[in-house]
Amino acid sequence: MTDIKKIVVNCDLEDADFANLNLFTQVSELELAEETSIPAGGLKSFTGVTTLTMPKVTEINSAFLGATGTEAFDALENLNMASYNFPTTDINEKFFNTDTKGTLETLDMSGIEDMTAAWPLTRTINFDGYALVEVTVQDGVQLSPNAFANCTALTTINGVVKLMDNASATAAFKGATSLEEVNVANANIPDEAFSGATAIESILLNGKQVAPTSVGKQAFLKAGALEYMDLSKATVIGEEAFNESGLISASKDTKILTVGIAAIERDAFRMTKVEYVYFPNVETIKGNIFYGVQSLKQVKFGKAFEVADVQSWAEPFGKTPAQTDLFLVEEMRGGDYWAAGSNNLTLPKVKADGKPDTPVTIGFRVIKVDDGSFGN
Repeated sequence: MTDIKKIVVNCDLEDADFANLNLFTQVSELELAEETSIPAGGLKSFTGVTTLTMPKVTEINSAFLGATGTEAFDALENLNMASYNFPTTDINEKFFNTDTKGTLETLDMSGIEDMTAAWPLTRTINFDGYALVEVTVQDGVQLSPNAFANCTALTTINGVVKLMDNASATAAFKGATSLEEVNVANANIPDEAFSGATAIESILLNGKQVAPTSVGKQAFLKAGALEYMDLSKATVIGEEAFNESGLISASKDTKILTVGIAAIERDAFRMTKVEYVYFPNVETIKGNIFYGVQSLKQVKFGKAFEVADVQSWAEPFGKTPAQTDLFLVEEMRGGDYWAAGSNNLTLPKVKADGKPDTPVTIGFRVIKVDDGSFGN
């Protein structure tokens, strides 16, 4: 039967009924609205479908496409498997394979609780480089490494995803250049989570822009559309975390970015658009802070700080420190880095062998003990 292109079945078929279903060999859209399990050979005539809807299926025989085990879907564009957990690699590869990587656009994977190889599952699911446009997930689904990395057409994630730690969700949306918003279940942003996600603006926790407690290395590298994020609760911000992002301040309602970390890692705010930055807890600077930043106007430190061993300094306070006000605490007046009354900050430097090198002197518009005028 070659003239039927769409089939909708609104009952739970008996295994024997699938033999008749497979008589339709040219179907492009198949919906099994009430089916809960797929037997061996159940869908052997449907490897060429473009739309497959099986929202209640929870069990699938590994030979559901045929006995050889090599059969797979090759043209899927829309897949709804809202109750299936995709527990085994041999079955998953029939849905998600090299052929469907370039065709699959909409996916309902609400049945998946964890995309990693969590007990007792041995499989890991990721869609690195797929043509996905819209994905529906179960609220709280744990993302795998590279879960949706390089999905350049991805615009919509329906549901809430869990970004746990650097081991479990690294680079989850790396290179997802069309994604503007995602809802998350927690406040930890892992390494490279949104690196190269050039359109991302909003990472929402309970409906509001997340105030992360940690931000991994290169988490927002080149995330040019990201302008606002409250970093006052952050205890860790990794190297190049916001490098070449569009970061300006904590929110649209303030021009100040308050950063809660105790140690500033190398190039954390490199090439950003920050203007007023307050570090209430910083005690250690580990490298260049604001390399290439032309917008910087005022920087305030809430504590006396030290500089960790640094072999090179290049624009640690941006391209225009001569136009920048630096606010220090009283304890630093006349200390190793700043002579009272001077507009120069001297930062120590070491050679590759660990021996002292010539210190670097940076001239600011003004350096002074905080007088409450910060941000004015």
